[in-house]
Amino acid sequence: MITLQEPDKKAVLNFQPGQRFPRQVFLQIYERELNQTFVVIVYLNKKTLTKWQAIPQVQAAILPLDYQLAEEVVKSDSRWHNAMEKQGIKDFDQVQISCWALGILTSEEQKKVIVFVECSPNIEVNMGIILLIPLKEF
Repeated sequence: MITLQEPDKKAVLNFQPGQRFPRQVFLQIYERELNQTFVVIVYLNKKTLTKWQAIPQVQAAILPLDYQLAEEVVKSDSRWHNAMEKQGIKDFDQVQISCWALGILTSEEQKKVIVFVECSPNIEVNMGIILLIPLKEF
């Protein structure tokens, strides 16, 4: 994630023509192999890195690849097939797979990329079938 870190309100209110605002960019960087999230701030005016900090016990938002992998893992699991069939669902391609990063993790979970997955036969119905998937193992 990259976002402009806006100047302090006081600096904006005290702006004088010809003056330069301090321009900074905030980045949230996720290193999938290490399963680590970093917060970074870059000072654009001076072209310097002002902050690089690992955030322990936090998993960043999952990436498009993680959504795809989570769906593949879920839909290929025979236990999931059985759960769907018990609900009367035979066409698995019609099941909506929604997933999110967990956020704050335990020390054991930090070693894995884990997603929370919810399965529904359509967008209006929540089946209540919830899975935790350690994606880094796949």
